[in-house]
Amino acid sequence: MLRRLIGGGFVLFLATGIAVAQASGVQIFTLPNTATQNQWVKLGTYNASQQGYDIDVKIVSSAGYNANIFQDQITYIHFKTSNASSVDGNGFAGDSWWYQTGPNTGAPSQIVWVANSSGTNATAFTLFAYFAPFNGTNSYYVVDAPSGTTWTNIAAAGQTNPGAASSTVLVAHNEMYIGSTSSFEGAVGIGTTSPAYTLDVTGTIRATTGVVFPDGTTQTTAFVPASCGADYAEAVDVSGDRTHYEPGDVLVIDSQHPGKFLKADQAYSTMVAGIYSTKPGFVGRKEPASDPASKAEVPMAMVGRVPTKVSAENGPIQVGDLLVSSSTLGYAMKGTDRGKMLGAVVGKALGSLGSGKGVIEVLVTLQ
Repeated sequence: MLRRLIGGGFVLFLATGIAVAQASGVQIFTLPNTATQNQWVKLGTYNASQQGYDIDVKIVSSAGYNANIFQDQITYIHFKTSNASSVDGNGFAGDSWWYQTGPNTGAPSQIVWVANSSGTNATAFTLFAYFAPFNGTNSYYVVDAPSGTTWTNIAAAGQTNPGAASSTVLVAHNEMYIGSTSSFEGAVGIGTTSPAYTLDVTGTIRATTGVVFPDGTTQTTAFVPASCGADYAEAVDVSGDRTHYEPGDVLVIDSQHPGKFLKADQAYSTMVAGIYSTKPGFVGRKEPASDPASKAEVPMAMVGRVPTKVSAENGPIQVGDLLVSSSTLGYAMKGTDRGKMLGAVVGKALGSLGSGKGVIEVLVTLQ
């Protein structure tokens, strides 16, 4: 049996590491090992009245023993009791949110609080967390409880599911808010614990002031026609790295590699062939890809309406203007020199662009 002073209060520990009595303040406990299977872990019980008391819990769970960022995960949990009168939509008198940093290996995916009574009669709230397997023997959690409240530690793995949200069960909100100018490395997931991209969002994204693209242009309105599949495209091979091409690129015939296509890079090119389609309504293919393993083909729209990258380098573009390739790589521009437009027209503008660069809908009409 050990005794120690934490946060100005007296704490009594058994040899098992379970605290049977303790005061408020910051306390540190060993996290049970979940070994090789997913399971619920009961961490402890927060004893607090309905006076708006808060408690913070930080879980540091490790998936291994090496000094590797992919083996460490930190989960932050906040809980607050009610004001003795208010309850949530399920009748639970309290609220809780949580978020995580680091990779998701060995991290809890659900946080649940279970009250000892329904509604505002609740005075004890037991914390459960659902963990993926981890075997870090030095994993731990930190509990910070204010004066006037206590934490009874349990630290027991292999628990049953606490159940769905109700007047005695609170499923904590998984929230994340980034409010700093710090830089972040690795992938960030919102709505997913396994982000596959730098920012991976599962759900709806809202941009109130527009979206800024790598070329500096800003799109402030949704482009609905891109989802209608209003064009015919043919799967064609492109020269170079396939990932360097993107929807909206103006494509021309590659004279150095027969059967392949490139991004347009010359004004009024008579080699213009079509536009990289965003979402073609129909895709054809003249013959099998020359190298299927390379995945070097893209859908090139030759008929119909398609979003197209355009530049106002030859003047503002208005609806109805005939478009030709521009000197800007992959972009179209307004055609004004009638002597050069024969065989160089890629389409007719269905939208307008006053200055700079952007994306508008174009009726592909090669001529």
